[in-house]
Amino acid sequence: MPLERGDPASRQLRLRFAVLRHTNRKKKPRTPVFVVLGGPGFAPSSEPDNPLFFFEGARRRHDLVLVDYRGEGRSEAINCRPLQRIETSDAATVQRAVGACGAQLRDAADDYGAADIVDDVDAVRGALGYPLINLYGQSYGTIHAQATHCATAHICAR
Repeated sequence: MPLERGDPASRQLRLRFAVLRHTNRKKKPRTPVFVVLGGPGFAPSSEPDNPLFFFEGARRRHDLVLVDYRGEGRSEAINCRPLQRIETSDAATVQRAVGACGAQLRDAADDYGAADIVDDVDAVRGALGYPLINLYGQSYGTIHAQATHCATAHICAR
């Protein structure tokens, strides 16, 4: 994927995902379930036990696709030193660390937003050949699930 969606010549980033195929091979699979966990930092392909706990039953008839957000997990995780191992509940400390991370990323900080993630999920959908998907967002992933829209993505409810 281009890091900057509007500039195909920008630095390319490798988007990673895992496909857990439906288990009932005797029946045609139903619409797949794409899982985004949110976070920041929770990469579902690195933590498949979490989605499997919720979707093991559905997996009989649905493929389960675990997508790591750009900048997280196996999708070229960002190494922002101030945030890597922060252990505090002090809001001012967290805000300073986030600001330092933004300064470290410079202009690229704008390329990791909800709209970029929605487009990435849709690109995975297209690459896998699914005409339509079910999207499950957990935690901050619910923001990305809400950011989808039928005008540019095939991630819509029927």
